[in-house]
Amino acid sequence: MVLSIYTLLLVGLSYVYVRYRALPKIPDEIQATVSESRAEMYIRTLRLTNNWHFRRHYVAGLEKLGEQSVDPLITLLKDPDPSLRQIAASVLGRIESPRATDALIESLSDKNSNVRVDAAGALGKIGAEKAVEPLIRLLKDESDPVVYVTATALGRIGSKKAVEPLIRSLDQSNNRNRKAVVTALWNIGSEEAVDPLLKILEEEEINVSVKREIMVAFLKIGSPKTESALKKALNDKDSEVQIYAREALKRLDSNKKRKQ
Repeated sequence: MVLSIYTLLLVGLSYVYVRYRALPKIPDEIQATVSESRAEMYIRTLRLTNNWHFRRHYVAGLEKLGEQSVDPLITLLKDPDPSLRQIAASVLGRIESPRATDALIESLSDKNSNVRVDAAGALGKIGAEKAVEPLIRLLKDESDPVVYVTATALGRIGSKKAVEPLIRSLDQSNNRNRKAVVTALWNIGSEEAVDPLLKILEEEEINVSVKREIMVAFLKIGSPKTESALKKALNDKDSEVQIYAREALKRLDSNKKRKQ
C-alpha cells in the first residue's frame, strides 16, 4: 500500500513524540471503534505497511503501554502475517508479562523461525519456569538462531532441569551456539557441567571464543576439578584465555583459604 504524504508526515511527527517518551499519534486513517483500546489501534496501524521505519514508532508505543498491550499482542501471535507475529513476540518479551507465558510457549512451534526466536527470547526475559521443558525441546531446532536464543533463554531462567539437556547440546557444530550453551551452563552454575567442559578443552580444533567462555564458566562455577586445566591455560596463545584462567585460579585459591 502506498502511503500518502500526509501519513508519512504523521509518522515523522510520531518519531518526535516517541523520542520524548510520548505515545505516537494514531493516523487519521485509523478510526477507533467504540470499545477499541489504544493498543488495538496501534496494531491496526501496523497493518498499513510492512515498512519498518513506519512500524517502529507504533511498536515502541505498544511497549510503552505495557500491560495494556498484552492481550492484543497475545491475539496478534495468531495473525497470518509472520512479521506481525514476530513483533508480538518481541514486544511481549520487552513488557515481560507472565500473562503471556502460555501464548509464547505455543509460539515456540510457529512455522516461522523468526517468530520462534522472539518467542524463546521473550520467555527467557519473563523467566518463566513453566517454559523450561518446551524450550529444552527447542534445543534441537533446525534453525541456528533459534538454538542460540533458546540456550540463552534457558540460562536466564536458571532451572537445574536444563543442565543435562544443555550438556547434551555441547556438541553443536555452530560455534556461536556452542558458546551460548556454555554460557547458559555457567549462568545456571551447575558443577555437573565441569567434566563435559574439561573434555571439550581436549579437542585439537577448539574454537577460541568457546575456549574463552569455558574459562569464564570455570571462574563462575569455582570447582577445584578445573585447577589443572586452568594452570595449563595460563600458557595459552590467546591472552583472554590466560586472563580468565588467572582470575579463576585466584578464586579457587581464595576458596581454599576460606575453608582453612
